[in-house]
Amino acid sequence: MGAFDFKLEREDGSRADPPTLKVAVPNWARKRTIDSLRQRLGHATRAYGDVPLRDLERMVDELAGWRAKLPERSRYGIVGALRQTLGAAVRWDYMGRNPAKLVGPNRQPSPRPIRAYTLAEVDAIGAELSADYRPIPAFAAATGLRPEEWAVLERRDIDRRAGIVSVRRTVSEGEVVDLGKTSKSRRQVPLSRRGLAALDRLKLRIDTPLLFPSPRGEVLNLSNFRAANGRLRSRPPASQSPRGSTTCARPSPPTRSPQA
Repeated sequence: MGAFDFKLEREDGSRADPPTLKVAVPNWARKRTIDSLRQRLGHATRAYGDVPLRDLERMVDELAGWRAKLPERSRYGIVGALRQTLGAAVRWDYMGRNPAKLVGPNRQPSPRPIRAYTLAEVDAIGAELSADYRPIPAFAAATGLRPEEWAVLERRDIDRRAGIVSVRRTVSEGEVVDLGKTSKSRRQVPLSRRGLAALDRLKLRIDTPLLFPSPRGEVLNLSNFRAANGRLRSRPPASQSPRGSTTCARPSPPTRSPQA
């Protein structure tokens, strides 16, 4: 069975007839992507969930109007998920054609503008977090690591004497993935004085090797973390931070000193 194939059955095992989009969505066979797909497909199921797939394949014009009303930054992922779902329905002969593809190209949005936070702004953001997580902004800004990378850092990944952080694993769709030795993402990153200072502020725990664990000692759920800390009082001035921009901090110079 392919990564995006499914059998259209109800929860009791009976065959759905006629199959609808609402029935198709939870029948994806690839478990590791089901949560993200359901989230993205929520827009389509709310609009067309009860429409039989054979009827939906003729609704190209309606889907085009629906797509035009989607949030600009989210449109690519939402439409892409629907195209994949209906593509599987075509392969399994529940549909004769994929109307989400007939709508036209699914173009990615242009990259967002980037403005660097000042170190003072990074510190102000950290001050808004709970005590256990206050060092995160300073450490992430100093190293340039992605959230999916620093979230699974362990104590053994830090070499204070050499002044480096080893990136050996990442989080992909909610699962920890070890990076192969030939992976371009597996690398060593200079650890600056500011990065070391952030590590020194951590309260290391004996129940987990993780540097930034969840309260239970597990890998931090980044979606929950963002949701819980998404409304910070300390923000850069509106005149300096364009709406919708992403930001990073100017890193401090690296050091090879073994001292923290």
